[in-house]
Formats: sequence, C-alpha cells, structure tokens
Amino acid sequence: MKDHQDTILPSMGYQYTIDLCQQPIHARCCGFGNKDRRHIDPVPILQLYQMTDNGGKIKVRNRSPFSKWIVHCDLYADDVDEPRNVVHLSSVSGGGGARHKSVSLNSSILSLPSANVTKSLIGSLVSNAYELLDPQGEKGIFFIFDDLSVRIEGHYRLRFNLMNLSTVATSDQYSIMDTVYSAPFKVYAPKYFPGIHESTEFSRCFASQGLRIAVRGVKEARKGKRKEQVDNELRIEQGKESSLKQVQDDTVDDDHHDIQGQDSSGNHAQASSLPYSRIDISSVLHPTSSSSP
Repeated sequence: MKDHQDTILPSMGYQYTIDLCQQPIHARCCGFGNKDRRHIDPVPILQLYQMTDNGGKIKVRNRSPFSKWIVHCDLYADDVDEPRNVVHLSSVSGGGGARHKSVSLNSSILSLPSANVTKSLIGSLVSNAYELLDPQGEKGIFFIFDDLSVRIEGHYRLRFNLMNLSTVATSDQYSIMDTVYSAPFKVYAPKYFPGIHESTEFSRCFASQGLRIAVRGVKEARKGKRKEQVDNELRIEQGKESSLKQVQDDTVDDDHHDIQGQDSSGNHAQASSLPYSRIDISSVLHPTSSSSP
C-alpha cells in the first residue's frame, strides 16, 4: 500500500507540465506499406517539469515517483484543433485495385477498396519516462518518440498528452495532467522529400547513454538527402546507355546487310564494288596452260 501511495503522491498538491525540447521538422510519408517506413525527423523529445506557485518551472529529476506516468502522441491539423490520425477507407466501384481520390493537405479521407479505417500516424505512440542526462549534464525526466511515421503527405502538428496511469485504481479513466502541441511540420511525398538532417545534440547525448536512437553524421545526412537524386540520375544514365546500344546494334545490322548485298538502298552498288573477291587456291597451285609463257 505504501508503494501505491508514493506513486500517486506527486499528483497531489502539485501541477506538472511537459515541454518540447526537440521539435519535429519534417518527414517522408510512408504510404500504406511498411517496407520503406521513414521516421519523423528529428525525434520529438519532451521533458517533465513541476510548476511552482509563482508560475515558474522546476525540472523533475527523480523517475521513481513517476514510473506510471506516460505521454501519448496523436496527429492533428497544423492550423485547427482537429485530429488527422484516422483515415477512412471505403469501397471503390468499377475498378480493380486501390484508387486514391484527390485529397487536400489537411484532409484525412481517402477512397480505397475497403470498408475499414486505419491510422495515419503509426509506430510507438506512447513513451514511458526516461531518467537521463541532458547535453548540459543535468539530470531530467524525458519522453522520447523515436518511432513515429505518417502515411499521408500534408501539414500537421503532434499533440502530446501527459497521463498518470496510477489513477486507474480510483477511476475508470486516465488522468490527463497536461497537453502540448508541437510546431507545424510538413510530410513530403517520397520524390519531394529533401532528406534527413544531421542528428541533433539531444539525440547524440541520449544515444551515448544507451538509448536506441539512430545517430547520423554530416556525411550520412548528405548521403540521405542525395540518395533519391542519385538514383534518378542513375536511371537516366542507364536509359541513355540502353538507347545508345540499340542504335549501335541497328547500325551494325545495316552494315551487315549492305556487305551481303541485301540492302535495297543506294549502298548496294558501293558494296558490290568492293575490291574483294573469292580466290580459288587450286588456280594458284596448278596454273592453267594458257597462263604459261
């Protein structure tokens, strides 16, 4: 009983809030498959604070009283307080396969061959509290979302709810302690995605403490930005080489026909007048009598 009281004690008489210490900037939409799922870049990171009586904030440093506190993430429109996480799927008559109708950037309705609904924001939508050192070496409580992807291109915000799961023992609903929104960010179509950024100071700091966050250097970030451009250039070069090879093959075939005298063009006379003829070897070894002096 004492452990339970210690767990819910921080919510009594104090107010807590979360702040985004690392904002999302952009992402590449992943569509409705999971083969090439790209994460929101950079990783959204939030920190827990305790509010003071005069409106100030104090960093929370000890995780043990907050072990049952989580932050839940959801997808919202960039300019209005409307959710964008649900994608409606409906049957399309008179066609085979999926057909997408034109959709505005802030719309969450598509037409697909199904009568179900699916989520536009996928990945790990909930983060537990992590006790970590920030880049300045100060201890704090952080909530980290390193596995978020968006299916549909557009402009969005992320909404984060700080929740106390220990209140389930006394009520049927979770207690939401605070709600914050991220800055607007853009989700690009794959061919327009500008590429990933170099890993931030927060990401590198947390990765060095054992947290599983992908860390990319300057060269890797530049490589990611140019990957699609290089692929497109390679496809163009391959197309040019294929076309050149076809032209060369056609030229060789034409020359072969000309030498055999099978071409009906004006080159036939030129081919027949070539100074080459078949020589009978017997005439050289055994010349006829008419050729003797």
